[in-house]
Order: sequence, then C-alpha cells, then structure tokens
Amino acid sequence: MPQSQCHGPGSFSASNITFKKGFSCCNTDNCTPTTPALPDDNVQPNGLICPTCTLQGSDWCDTGEIMKCTGNETNCLLQITKMSGAVSVSEVLRGCASQSICNIGAQSVSANGININVDISCTGGANGVFSTFFQLPSVKNITCFPSCAAKQAGFKVCTCAVEVCTQ
Repeated sequence: MPQSQCHGPGSFSASNITFKKGFSCCNTDNCTPTTPALPDDNVQPNGLICPTCTLQGSDWCDTGEIMKCTGNETNCLLQITKMSGAVSVSEVLRGCASQSICNIGAQSVSANGININVDISCTGGANGVFSTFFQLPSVKNITCFPSCAAKQAGFKVCTCAVEVCTQ
C-alpha cells in the first residue's frame, strides 16, 4: 500500500451494503502497525443523492435506483472489479463513498494465477465519472503485514487494515 493511502478510515455504501475500512501504517523495518480504527456509524443524511446498484458479470449498472448519502460519504462512487485467471468474474457497484475511499483509485493484485483489477472513481453528484474499489465478501477481515515486504518511496511501509462489510 502506498504511504499516501496510510490515512484515516473510510466507508462506502450501495444498495443494502455498507463497507468500512481502516488503515494504519508504520515506516520502519519490521515494525508492527497498530490495529486501525473503523469510522463511526453515522446515519445523518448529508444532502447528497447518488445512483446505486450492484451487478455481477458487467462493468456497468443503472437501475434508476438512488440512495441518500450519510455522514462522511460525500461522493458518488463507481467501483468496477475484474478478476481473471482460473476464474473470470466482473462486478460493478455504485453508491456513496467517503473521500478516503475515492483516493484509493485503481489497484491491481496478482497471486496464484489470479489477477484482480479494481478501479474506483468518484464524483460529487449523480452525473459524471466514477471510480472502483474491490468489495471483499467477508464480514470481518483483519490483515496485518508487519514484515514490511513492499518498499515505498525509499522506505518500507508496514500496513494493517481492518475491513467490515455488513448487509
């Protein structure tokens, strides 16, 4: 994970799904990041209305459904996830997202012959360009990387992420 993404928690919502993510990093060899905090629940509407849908097997969806964004989810999100290799799957998700989720942008991961590409784009309203974020299907996943395997900008970055997805 790039050092630039080692900042506060974030969340996104679509249809009946809320996904929260927390990050913590340390930048010395063999350090152990603290367990990150997840964003607080905030159901207070913030005035933004975004299109919402989820669809597997496609890179676009538009059902005409909308949702009222809440809390710090002040952007409309489009997330396109494509997996290839032994299994080929695509999924699109539209909804509301916090700025820290939008800042993630595009990411690619390859392991064991499987490639996952996630593209996150966001706008401040219902019309425009969107980006993608990979939605993990787990209810709770805590992943820490204290081995500092990835070198970023001249130093090793250790990361710890907590992810919660509720339906």
